[in-house]
Amino acid sequence: MSSDASPTPSKPGSTWQKIHRAGAVLFYAVLCAWITWIAVTRWNGQPSNPMALDEDSERTFPAQAQANDPNELLVAINSLPSVPRFVLPPAPPGMQWEGGDQYRSQPLQLSEGLSGDWTPETRPYLRALIDYLESPDVVNALDRLANIKDGTTFPSAQDIFKTATVVRLFVVRMRYQLATQGNLNVAVDDYTSALRLAGLIHEVDSEIGILVGGASERLANMEITRLVQEYDFGRSHLLRISKTLEQETRARQHLWKLWVSHHIKYLNLILDSYYTDDGTGRGWFVLSTWSSPLLAGNRHSDSQSGAWNIISPLFNDRIRVASKINRLQDVLLSVSVLSYDEADQVLSQLSAKPFFSFLDPPFKYWLFGEYERKFAGCVQYTTYRRVLLLSLAISKHRLSHGRYPRQLTELPTDVISAALEDPYTQKPFGYILEREGGFHLFSKSICPTCPDDVDSVEVLRKVEQHRNDDKLVFTGPRRRPTCEPALIRDEP
Repeated sequence: MSSDASPTPSKPGSTWQKIHRAGAVLFYAVLCAWITWIAVTRWNGQPSNPMALDEDSERTFPAQAQANDPNELLVAINSLPSVPRFVLPPAPPGMQWEGGDQYRSQPLQLSEGLSGDWTPETRPYLRALIDYLESPDVVNALDRLANIKDGTTFPSAQDIFKTATVVRLFVVRMRYQLATQGNLNVAVDDYTSALRLAGLIHEVDSEIGILVGGASERLANMEITRLVQEYDFGRSHLLRISKTLEQETRARQHLWKLWVSHHIKYLNLILDSYYTDDGTGRGWFVLSTWSSPLLAGNRHSDSQSGAWNIISPLFNDRIRVASKINRLQDVLLSVSVLSYDEADQVLSQLSAKPFFSFLDPPFKYWLFGEYERKFAGCVQYTTYRRVLLLSLAISKHRLSHGRYPRQLTELPTDVISAALEDPYTQKPFGYILEREGGFHLFSKSICPTCPDDVDSVEVLRKVEQHRNDDKLVFTGPRRRPTCEPALIRDEP
């Protein structure tokens, strides 16, 4: 009788399996011990410059010693009465306001006073704005703000926006003084005050201060440019405007480079506040800072603050993060020599795919993107400063020669060297005369093949076509206010 041979079962305690299990246990034990050691070490580490960065810092460095009473500016600003609401009057019989009742009542938007024709008798919005400007409390507060001493600084970013509102008030009052009072001297005084306050905003050691200060200055320059075209400024007034522009903005001509410098300075401050430094540039992210308000307030989603972001700091290195900051600085500075379209493309790609990743806390949690929008604001600042310089020179030429120049090259050489190039195209500004008098400065990108002829009908047609685009046409008619709807007939 025969039986089938069956394989001998392997013994559960074979030597190789025991070695495999023992090796795995030893590996995981060592790994856990290593991670625990690193975690304890890095939890107890000290950043190289542990300062209290939090959400309220608004990317602002600690205030420096102040030359004057720091409350002087805030007291003057806070003495301004709140901006009232604007209420449209009832529509006449058979008419209604376009858009219905949703526009009947809204806060008074100061900058809307710079739009459209200045006709308070037919525009109730302007009537409300003039009543506000003429109120004794506003007049007294603006007089105090016009005499703020040099050396005033801001304790917080909130004060930056308060001061920017005052700049808008001064800019609106420039137009008010000319349109209703015919007072050139006071209008130029208001322009000087607006630029001085914008300069104070610039002096705040803050990214927000640089951008808001530049935008405030641009608004003042845009408005005074229009007023120079609309009213007959004398030579002395034009000279005052030129001197104010030169004195108040000389240090801020390269706004983008100034902003980049501060941006990189702040990134390095964050690096020092969250990473150790052994003296050779090496270091790591300190885990004990993980719960700081800066990080907690800027996490975008659970997926970005999950397990990987807990583990990644264990293997992160200060040198690698510092090198990314240096690369970012090189890229941001490189766009200053590119045309606007080329720079916008580079910065858009940078915003879409930033250098910092989830391996780089806390940088991943800061919205460092939107560089192209910030760059556009800096370019606009430079553009309208140059447009104002050209407009002043064109007006002075008319006073001296009884006519506008036929070409921009007829202007003084110092003006041409400082202001002839359009920052958007890195080519000379376009220049054309209007049939009814006046002139336009525009970007030649609207008509690259058009002749340089101040009487060209084709060029004038292109300018009229693009006159509402402030990246293409820099002078000309005012836009219709968006806050005040038109009267339309009732539907039957």
